[in-house]
Amino acid sequence: MVRTVWCCCALLMIAACSPRGFMQHAAPTESASVRSVWVANFRSTQPAPEDQTAPPRPDQMTFQHHDISIPEGHQLGHIEWPKGPADATTDFVTLQTQDHPSLQAWAADVAASDTGNAKETLLYVHGYNVTHGEAVYQSAQLGHDFEIQTPIVTFSWPSSGVAAGYVYDRDSAFYARDQLEQ
Repeated sequence: MVRTVWCCCALLMIAACSPRGFMQHAAPTESASVRSVWVANFRSTQPAPEDQTAPPRPDQMTFQHHDISIPEGHQLGHIEWPKGPADATTDFVTLQTQDHPSLQAWAADVAASDTGNAKETLLYVHGYNVTHGEAVYQSAQLGHDFEIQTPIVTFSWPSSGVAAGYVYDRDSAFYARDQLEQ
C-alpha cells in the first residue's frame, strides 16, 4: 500500500513538472472551425536564466494575429490539447501566425477585421498561472463556445505559468498595467 502511494506521488510530481500550454502548428482540416485571435503580447521571448524560475520581463510589446483551428468534436468549455503530434481533426492547433510591426498597424487590422461592423471588441486578459499558449487558445475557445462575432483581442502579460509563481505573477500584473492601458 505504501509503495502504491509513493508511486502515485512520484507520478503526480512528474506530471506537475511537464510543460503545458504550448501552441502547436498543424495543417488545416475542412471539418474544423477557425477563430482569429489578435494578441498584444507583453511576454519575454528570452528563456529564464539558469538561476531563476521565470524569464525576464520584456521592455516592449509585440503584436500578432493567430488563426486557431478548433476541432469538429470540440467539447464546450474545454481545450483539446495535442497529446502527441498536433492534428487539426482532434486538437486545438495554430494554423498561422502573423506578426505586426507596430501597435498602429495591428490596431488598424483589428478594426478592419470587424466585418459585422459591431464596433465592439472582446478583450481577454488571462489570470495567474497561465502560459501564452493557454491564453491564446482560451480566447479562441471563448469566442467559439459563445459564438462571438466581434474581434477577439488577448492581452498576454508575463505570467510565469507555474503554480509556484504567484508573487512573480502579481508583480508582473502591476508591471504590465501601462501596456494594457496602451
